[in-house]
Parts: sequence; structure tokens; C-alpha cells
Amino acid sequence: MGEKLRVSLRGGGLVLTPILPPDHPFLYELAMSEENLILWRYRGTVPPPDVFVAQLYSDVLVQFVVRNEQTGEPVGMVVGYAPNLQSGHVHLGAVMSTSAQGRMIGALAMEIFIQYLFDVWNLHGIFAEVPEFTHNSMMNRYSERNAYLPFEETGRRPKFHYFKGRYWDDCITYLSRQAWDSRDGSLVKEAADAASNR
Repeated sequence: MGEKLRVSLRGGGLVLTPILPPDHPFLYELAMSEENLILWRYRGTVPPPDVFVAQLYSDVLVQFVVRNEQTGEPVGMVVGYAPNLQSGHVHLGAVMSTSAQGRMIGALAMEIFIQYLFDVWNLHGIFAEVPEFTHNSMMNRYSERNAYLPFEETGRRPKFHYFKGRYWDDCITYLSRQAWDSRDGSLVKEAADAASNR
């Protein structure tokens, strides 16, 4: 019998599930929360819920709700958007609820999602664009907590974002398939090892 082909959408106590209509209120509240309002897609504007839902699928390759695998509780969202499959690139976005922030859940969800993207599409690499006011603290936090997401900054759009009285750069980061395949370690594996040692 041939090899059973499948992809994994779970690990470390998380599972990624397709977005269904009952998820729309959670995703709207997630995007419009105080913590995410200026960091996520709308950068401070508040669209009506029906407009939000209509735009949810615009220019998207694939997206999932991030859930606690045990309880089914939604804790965030990951999305691959602005795909250029001819050249083998896609952009990555992720947003987490307040309860998931600061606990590396976002990094774990991104690791599962990135592996899925590289498994399913013939991508050379993945871009992520991050405002300067969150870029440095986010990268330092991942480094300190041994998150294995080897994005490298490849450029900046100067003075691209306005926030709290000043302009901030937009940091463009890139993760190549080669860097992903040769990374040292896995958050999913660490979480599985920790669970088996309890």
C-alpha cells in the first residue's frame, strides 16, 4: 500500500481550523480589540462587520482560526495573503487574542502554519511585514524564548506608519525555504517533548 499523504494542522496543544461563518464574530472582535486595532489589517479604522466579513477573503491564499486543541476555544488567526505562486512567494499574517499574547502561542501557531505552506505549495519563501514599533520587541522576545522562526529583515519602507505623533518604518522580513528546512529546533517538537515528560 502506498504512503498515506497528509498534512498536519496541529501541534503543541493547538489546532488550525478553516474559518466558518460562526467564527466571524470572534475574528471581528479580535481585529477590533484595543491590543490589535492598530497592529492588524485595518490600522485603526473600524469597518462595519459586514464589510469586515466581505474583505476577510480578499487576496487570501489560505487562512485558519487558531484554536486550543483540547477546548476548541479560538485564540487567534493565521493567514497567507498576497500570493505570487508564479514566483513562489506569499505573505504571512498572524494575530492572537489577549489571552494568547506573551505565551509564544502565536509563534507556535505560525510554525504549524509555515510548515503547512511549505508542504502544500512550491514556495521559495514567505514575507512578513511588521511595523517598526512592534518589530524589535517581537524579534527579541522570539529570540529570548528560542522561537525557531528564522525570518531575516530584508528592507524597510521608511516612515510608512503614523502612530502616536511620529512616523515609523515598515519592516519587511523574509523566510526562505532553505532557512526553514535548516532551522535548529522546533517549538512543536519542544511542546510535544514537554507534554510526554509530564
